[in-house]
Amino acid sequence: MVRRDRLYFSIALLMLAALAFLIYRPILAPIRLGGDNAENFRDTVDRNTLNTIFDPFLITTSLGANTYFCPMQSIVWLGLARLLGPRSAFYRIFALLVHIMCAILAANLARSLLSSSFWGATAGAMFLFFAYHAATVGFVSAVITHGLCVIFYLSALLAFYAYLKTRKAHLYLVVFLFFVLAHLSKETAWSLLPVMMALEYFVFLPAERKRLTFDNVISFANKYWPFAFVLLAAMSVFVLKYPYGNIAQTWGGTSLSINVLFRFFDLATMFVVPPVKNMDFLRLVVLNLTIFGLAAIVFYGNARLRFFTLWIALSILPYCMSNFRPTESLSRYLYLASVPFGLLVCHGAKWAREKSTWWRAIVWALPFFLVLLNLSVTYFMYHPKPWG
Repeated sequence: MVRRDRLYFSIALLMLAALAFLIYRPILAPIRLGGDNAENFRDTVDRNTLNTIFDPFLITTSLGANTYFCPMQSIVWLGLARLLGPRSAFYRIFALLVHIMCAILAANLARSLLSSSFWGATAGAMFLFFAYHAATVGFVSAVITHGLCVIFYLSALLAFYAYLKTRKAHLYLVVFLFFVLAHLSKETAWSLLPVMMALEYFVFLPAERKRLTFDNVISFANKYWPFAFVLLAAMSVFVLKYPYGNIAQTWGGTSLSINVLFRFFDLATMFVVPPVKNMDFLRLVVLNLTIFGLAAIVFYGNARLRFFTLWIALSILPYCMSNFRPTESLSRYLYLASVPFGLLVCHGAKWAREKSTWWRAIVWALPFFLVLLNLSVTYFMYHPKPWG
C-alpha cells in the first residue's frame, strides 16, 4: 500500500512537470543578455576563481554583486557562462528545471507535513503554477537567486523534519550543510532558522515542554546554536557590505519606518489578488480579510495552521524594508512564501473537511479553485514571457 502510494505520488509529480513545460512554454526562448542577466554574466569575468567568488568585499562592475554576498549564484552563473556562452535557450530551460525542482521539494515537504500524498501533490501544484511565478521563471537571474536558495532551504527543512522524527546524527549534519548553502545563495534564507524552530515547536514539541521554564528553553535551544552563528555571520557580512553597494546608493536603500508595515500587507495581499492593474479597491478588501483571517487562524486554528501562517510572515519580512520599486515588481519576493501559502490552504481544507459538515464541499474545492485560478491568470492574463 505504501509502495503504491509513492508510485501514484511520483506519477502525479511527473504529470505536473510535463504540464509546467506546456504552461511556461513561451519563456523557452534564447536568453537576451539585458538587465540583471547581463550584469551577472559580466560578473563572471571578475569572479572566475573560488578566491574571488568567496571574497565578500570584492568590487566589480555588477550592480547587484557589489551589494549582496551570494557566492552560490556566482558559481552557477560561472558554470552556465562557460558551458553556454552569452546566448542560449538552455538558460531558460535551466530556469524552468530549477522551478520544477523547487515544486517537487515543496510537494514532498507538504506530503510529510500533511501526511497525505494527495494534498502534497496539490500543494506542489499550487506552488508550481502560482500566478506571479510566471514573471520569476521568465527571469533567469531571479530563478538563479531565489530558486537556488529555495532548493537548499526546502532541502534543509525536509532533512530537519526527518531528523526531528529519527534523531539520527548524520541528518543533523545534512541539515547544517543545506543551511549553510542556503545562506550562501540569498538573504531569503534568513527566515530558515526561526522556521526550523517553529516547526519543532508547533509540530513536534509535546505540551509539557512548551512551558516557559529555564530547563525547557535551554533544552530547546541547544541544537540551534551552530545555525545561529551561521545566520549571524551572513547578516554581519550583509550589514558591512550593503551601505557601500550601488543599489543602496542608487535606489534609496532600506526604510525602517511605518513603510515596513505597508510593504508587509502589500506583499501579503498579492497572494490572492491576481496581478491585474486597477484593483486597488479589491486589494483593500483583501487586506481587511487577510487581517481577520490571520487573527482567526491564530485564535481558532490548530498548531500546524499557526506554523504555516508564521512561516508566510517570516518569508515576507526580509523584503519589507525595501525603499524602492513598486510592489508589483517585487513579485519574485513571494517565491518562497508561496510554499507555506499552499501548505496553509491545503492543510486548512484538509482540517476543515474532517471537522465540518455542511460547508465541507466548499472548503474541499478551495485548493483546486486556487490552482485553476492561478493557472488561468498565469496563462491568459499574466502570460509567461522571457524578460531581463
